[in-house]
Amino acid sequence: MDLGIISVVQGSLSLIYITITLILSGIFIFKYFKLAMLELLFVGLALIGMAGPWFPEGLGFLIIALTNGALSDQFYLNCVIIIFIIFTAYLPIAIMSWLAAITKLLSVKKRKLILNLLMIIFIVFEIAFFTLASLNLNYIGTFIDPFNSMESLFIAIFYISVMVLVLLSGLTFSIISIKSEFPKVKLKGKILLLGFIMFLIGGSLPYLVYDLVALIITRIIVLISSILMYLGFLLPNRLLKLFKIEE
Repeated sequence: MDLGIISVVQGSLSLIYITITLILSGIFIFKYFKLAMLELLFVGLALIGMAGPWFPEGLGFLIIALTNGALSDQFYLNCVIIIFIIFTAYLPIAIMSWLAAITKLLSVKKRKLILNLLMIIFIVFEIAFFTLASLNLNYIGTFIDPFNSMESLFIAIFYISVMVLVLLSGLTFSIISIKSEFPKVKLKGKILLLGFIMFLIGGSLPYLVYDLVALIITRIIVLISSILMYLGFLLPNRLLKLFKIEE
């Protein structure tokens, strides 16, 4: 398979982004086992899902690179489709993990009721998703090659709904944190607010502009957003010292 410059840039940047996101998620999960804070596990699992849309092209590029593009185009396309199905199916789990963390941190009333209702909605989605995928792949998306695909209206609406849900909950948590009287919590809120805004920009821009420059910019933006979320939630001691904030 011969790759153009845009495909190489798109695939390599997506691979870098998902690799760093997996590392950051691993740090969250490690911190959970070390500190026994359940919300850290939830955030770690959620970050993987939030990077889900970039996994097909990132892993697809990795498979092409490892095999020197020597296999058939259909093989690579099938790999991307399988990866797309896996991570789309994982997304509800990631969002449940995210909301479990945020509602716990915010001490939301009727937290269990909210999570149970969302779980029912996500189970319905999973059933519908796998049913449509088994009937006809066009019902979940149009797949041209490993780097050119378009989600179906059903999947697009789900992706947008999930993004809105994550952003609203994340922005709410950030704003409440910024209003705290504690400098450490304020700093967390500011970093997370910037992270969520950048995630919104990086996730939305590809639907508005698509060229090589925009591609590079959007991948850098979503990468920075993941790093900011890591810094905002864990707030390393070096960052506290940089801002002259005591533990």
